[in-house]
Amino acid sequence: QCYSRACEQLSISRFDDKLEPSSPNYDAKLELEVAQTKRRIYDNLRSDVSSQNKIWQHGLYLLNILIENDGFARPQAEMILSSMIVLGYTAFEVLAQELLYSSVKENRHIFPHVKEKVENYQFQSRLKMKAAYREVFPVTKINNLFDSQVFNGVAILRNLFVHSGGIVDKRFKDDCKKNGFKKWESLPKGSSFPITGSLVNCFLSGASNTACSLIKSVDNYLIDQTSS
Repeated sequence: QCYSRACEQLSISRFDDKLEPSSPNYDAKLELEVAQTKRRIYDNLRSDVSSQNKIWQHGLYLLNILIENDGFARPQAEMILSSMIVLGYTAFEVLAQELLYSSVKENRHIFPHVKEKVENYQFQSRLKMKAAYREVFPVTKINNLFDSQVFNGVAILRNLFVHSGGIVDKRFKDDCKKNGFKKWESLPKGSSFPITGSLVNCFLSGASNTACSLIKSVDNYLIDQTSS
């Protein structure tokens, strides 16, 4: 996208043979100018949060169109969205694990109640993740983050896509009932979960905010314990 916008600003085509090194009309100076313009546009986008959000939402909107049109590209669009959920949860899982490990290792004096090796705490499921944080951090504000609808929703969807290929089954329905996702619970067994760009946007944005809150809450806890 940055490359296309750079070419537009310089009033040339992306497919101009002057930009093709194998072409006899190749213009190295012009290619450098395109690269510099592209970099300038990229830096502006990277520093502008509102632009980043617009690009993110536009991409999800295009995936929604592919799904709604129910054409040949629908399975690929659904696969992209489901992969985003799985990777988003995995990123949160890794962050939570490394945050707990490093907090204890670097501040042993704050955690005399942690008797075993910190690596013994497991994070392969959200229940084990919750249990680890409740044992290490006896603070309601931190542990409540693992009970949020957003966190549970992402975890439930991750399990559905990883273990059932996105096909609604008894485990999924039971998990939804337990965590208050009535609309998902009503989906018939054997049906494909109706994933959309707006749903992914909602849950991944929420998961990102939860991750930021977790980092800040743990950091505040460590500061409070150190100064007390």
